[in-house]
Amino acid sequence: MEQLALYDSLDLSKPWNDPANAEAFKTMPHESRCPGSKLPPGFTNYLAVVGADACLHPTEPRPISDITDGTSNTLMVIEVPQKHAVHWMSPLDADEQVVLRFSSNDQLAHTGGVQGTLADGSVRYISANIAPETRRALISINGKEPLGEF
Repeated sequence: MEQLALYDSLDLSKPWNDPANAEAFKTMPHESRCPGSKLPPGFTNYLAVVGADACLHPTEPRPISDITDGTSNTLMVIEVPQKHAVHWMSPLDADEQVVLRFSSNDQLAHTGGVQGTLADGSVRYISANIAPETRRALISINGKEPLGEF
């Protein structure tokens, strides 16, 4: 995302909100903010989807070869309801329950759904009304579930 200077300003040996990272803390990349969201400055509702069977594992790197369902069928980042928004540097992510439970009753940046980035880098609109089985299939990297339209 062309943010090498920002990355280089981080002291990764310290917590995300340590004073040593104050400059980066207040320098949120514009790609981290949905233009339609009504969040306070510095907050994002784009969260990585993390879990034991998700594209991003909570404690270790995962090779792309583990995504046997296909990178175009696997959710990597999701735009969460406003109540789950975090500071852009926060280490909090979206777990399976966040993805499975959002609905059109939540305060969403887009009417009736959210944006999601798949492991192939494409961005897709995900309706708040898709079936739980489809959401679960989007999270899973190797469940061999039929995905269908979403």
